[in-house]
Amino acid sequence: MRVYILGVLIPSVLFSQEQHPKPYPGITETMNKLIAIDKKDHKGLSSQIKTRIILYKELKKLQDITLDPIFLRSILLNSKAGFLDIASQKDCKFYSLLESKLLSWPSPLNEGLPIRYGQSGRRPSALTPFKDFFKWKYEQVCKENNDIPIMLTKNHIGKTLAALKFPIPNNQNECMKVLKEGQNHKLFAPLCRISKNINELEKNRNDLRNLSLSDYVKRRQLRANILKGTFLKKMLSPLKIDYMAHLCRYPGLNSLSQQNFCKKFLKTSFWKKIFANRIERTELLVKCRALFDKQKLELKDLSACVDRLTQNKTECHYLESTPYPALVPMPDCEYLSEAFGISRLKADYQDCPGSLHHEGIINISRILSHFDQEKEAKKGPTKKSKKNTLNPKNCAINSISKFVNFNFDNKNEKIWRMRICYPDPIENKEICLPAIIGQSETPNYSEAKIISYILHRIEGAPKNIKCEFVEKGDYNPNLLKYRYKCFLIYDKNYCNALSCKKRIIFNDQDIDKITYKGSPTFDYFPNSLKNDERSITYLLEKVRKVQRRAIKNITDLKYYLGTYPNALIHGQGCIEDIYPRNFNKRYMNQCTPISFIIDGFIEKNFKFYLIVRTGADSIHSPRIVSWFRVYNSLVNYQNLQPINHWTLYGIH
Repeated sequence: MRVYILGVLIPSVLFSQEQHPKPYPGITETMNKLIAIDKKDHKGLSSQIKTRIILYKELKKLQDITLDPIFLRSILLNSKAGFLDIASQKDCKFYSLLESKLLSWPSPLNEGLPIRYGQSGRRPSALTPFKDFFKWKYEQVCKENNDIPIMLTKNHIGKTLAALKFPIPNNQNECMKVLKEGQNHKLFAPLCRISKNINELEKNRNDLRNLSLSDYVKRRQLRANILKGTFLKKMLSPLKIDYMAHLCRYPGLNSLSQQNFCKKFLKTSFWKKIFANRIERTELLVKCRALFDKQKLELKDLSACVDRLTQNKTECHYLESTPYPALVPMPDCEYLSEAFGISRLKADYQDCPGSLHHEGIINISRILSHFDQEKEAKKGPTKKSKKNTLNPKNCAINSISKFVNFNFDNKNEKIWRMRICYPDPIENKEICLPAIIGQSETPNYSEAKIISYILHRIEGAPKNIKCEFVEKGDYNPNLLKYRYKCFLIYDKNYCNALSCKKRIIFNDQDIDKITYKGSPTFDYFPNSLKNDERSITYLLEKVRKVQRRAIKNITDLKYYLGTYPNALIHGQGCIEDIYPRNFNKRYMNQCTPISFIIDGFIEKNFKFYLIVRTGADSIHSPRIVSWFRVYNSLVNYQNLQPINHWTLYGIH
């Protein structure tokens, strides 16, 4: 038997003429009349079957057993629409909700379920006890429900509840996933019944106090409910009780249920949410470390940090900008909380746009990291250390290494034009080797590794010699430790991640034969019809097999982000149009190209806003920008581009 519910009373079985020879109210009649008829029929059915009790042993002998049509019709009229929506999806869900009494019907039939049986002729009705009906039913169908009563016994319920996960969603996509998985869980109905028992605890106590002493049956039932509710309340934390109540408050998977369910989570401060769940999120760690100027944070530090970020929204304007330089002022804490609730970019690390001074490299490295982390996530949870990913000394190098390795591993060396050159005495010509400037952990292209190799070629240095980086103010040739090694002396006041010439000293002698040449210049999107294959976006599609789609309007953007949960949208436009307050136009058609990532959107007050990170922004300070500004930046950049190329694409 399957129950079909389409929002209106359609199933013909529920209005069988066998039970209603008289004309039934049409659609113009009021619902009150419909309910009145239902109550009258129920009263008649109750008196008719109260002496016809069929137990489990007899059920096994009967044929074609179904629930009575009057009873089913009553469920439709008296139950919550959301629970009806869930019940209509699958027979087993219907029976689980029925067993948990989350589907409603008139009280005279609470002691059992009315059934019909027999193959032909007038099928008689009877009453079967709850336990007997479900024991029989679960032997016939829904065998997966057989173990639920055992899981909820007094001896096992503690372990059952402890094993359940109550995930707090951080954005709209996660929220919809949590709601769907929660309502599809086989324990959804029993958990909602538990939640109802706990939430009605105080009401039951008041009813018991006001109930007549002579009403023994009702008093016994209330006492049983109070004992059960008290026991269950002790088994759950207040947070879990509230979570279960919220999950069961908006049953069904329609848009209204999703909106109501998600509203609570998405309106809660992002900072409070992740702290309450003890989630070690990089967004919070970076802010709090900068706020208290220390790397190791205790629980009390995080608590104080969350309070400050929540109470003082301007606190975030310049946080983290010293160790991790980026475009300032950054958005306030309230805007960040809203943006993080929607953002999907995977960023379990930190980078330094202000140290790198190359927005294209920053953008591409973020895209690569996003899809790499997505790939790792599919393999299962792993314990990662944030020691290196949150170290200010190598945050810029990490981005460069990600970019360089991607290109070199895919035979695109020409895109990286930074070279360290030397006159080779054997080949009798200048040789230039690609290198990553700075203290890179990428062995093949690190500056120290390349210098060591060159010294071996031109000075006869040992193959395994290690060159150490020393800041100019710390270098003292009079000290013994600086005498007989390789040192790369730099002035931090004149250095960034892409340009930092060194004074090279080996065995207390200056080596002036080694020179630095070139700079990293490449096409983010193709600038001519001939160089399409040289653009970095082409390589992304070819090597990483990411699929792209042009995003031309709001409809495209909403569809793309809604269809592919882990997709990103990236583009290139004029920064003067995206951030007009930070970058004012001084002349007509002024356009400074900037690459950016869009990873979410917000609709409010009939306006459309995007979650944007440009290559100049801190990765943990996304901005909320109107679609109008982003679109203008794209159009203005397109008009100035040599091949009039559109530069906004979704990738997944």
